[in-house]
Amino acid sequence: MKSHMFGAVDSPTCIRRTNYQTTLTPTAYCDPIGGWNCAASLKPLPSKTNQSVPDPTILVTAAIDSRSFMMSNTAPGDGLATGFITLLAVAKALGGLSLEKKQNLNKNVMFVLFDGEAFDNIGSTRMVFDMKNSNFPLAVNKVMIQPAPIRMENIERIIELGALGHITDQLYVHFDTASEFKKEVDEIIGQINS
Repeated sequence: MKSHMFGAVDSPTCIRRTNYQTTLTPTAYCDPIGGWNCAASLKPLPSKTNQSVPDPTILVTAAIDSRSFMMSNTAPGDGLATGFITLLAVAKALGGLSLEKKQNLNKNVMFVLFDGEAFDNIGSTRMVFDMKNSNFPLAVNKVMIQPAPIRMENIERIIELGALGHITDQLYVHFDTASEFKKEVDEIIGQINS
């Protein structure tokens, strides 16, 4: 590869070069990694003031970022786009349920879009960190009325919508075969195939 790239040597070198102001035009060689995850709940979350525990929650997740070796040229293609679009379609379909039907569900569904997954899963890692510190879905604010925090023990299932592949007649399902839920997964696959 002989194309010019902005990344240089290592992080300290890159940051040092970015901090030098040698021209009048702003040039950045390396930027800090960061972003915002986006989370939405199907059911209204109980408020923190009434001390109720959130319902068992199913997380439906997808990544919203990608990366490229060439600056300003990233094409996520089918992989990223299919998971992101599928999550939005499922959220819209379930969001169309009446409030009464949503309240009668014995489990909640939370849709989470992770930013930073292309860089060592920093979006999902941050969510787990926030859950362990009772800061998910919102950081603690003693002035505002907030929903009760969702913790790791409230999560019953995680469905990650990743690269769902090209449009074909085949469906691929990946799961841990040693999982205690193997029988349930086999039943779901059987229903899909029938």
